[in-house]
Amino acid sequence: MVLDEKHFAIYTPNIEVYICRFVTALLLHMELIEDVKQGVNMMHYLNTHPDHFTGAFYPFMISLLQTFGGLIAEALNLFMLSTRSSVADCITFYVAFRVLSSVDNIYAESLSDFVLKEAIEEPLIYEKDHKKTPFMQRTCLHKIIRVTWRLINLF
Repeated sequence: MVLDEKHFAIYTPNIEVYICRFVTALLLHMELIEDVKQGVNMMHYLNTHPDHFTGAFYPFMISLLQTFGGLIAEALNLFMLSTRSSVADCITFYVAFRVLSSVDNIYAESLSDFVLKEAIEEPLIYEKDHKKTPFMQRTCLHKIIRVTWRLINLF
């Protein structure tokens, strides 16, 4: 359905538009879910290994922005696809949104003299279990990180 604001009418597109919306939403979801997973994984590492960081605020904010940036992009993608009324519009939006969502990856890959690039490309290795540190022994920020990580994992 598409809402026409001038005449306050709702138009229902044909089945081809619905199929195109579904396929492009699914393709963009598969692309964006990796950013969300990466943010949640960074938050989990920060939660599990607080002693590897001198300050946990900035790594927490980066992981939170990575996670919610992907979730907001996913919601925006679904909203914008639902307003497209033709197959050509859906495909055009898909290509444009795909390019916009990959700009940060293109920029990160273009950094040739970045010292920590090798460390970023390696997967995170968990040496501890997050359950071994009792909740009451954590700092206030790490309690917030733990609660945030648990809330995100509920969904």
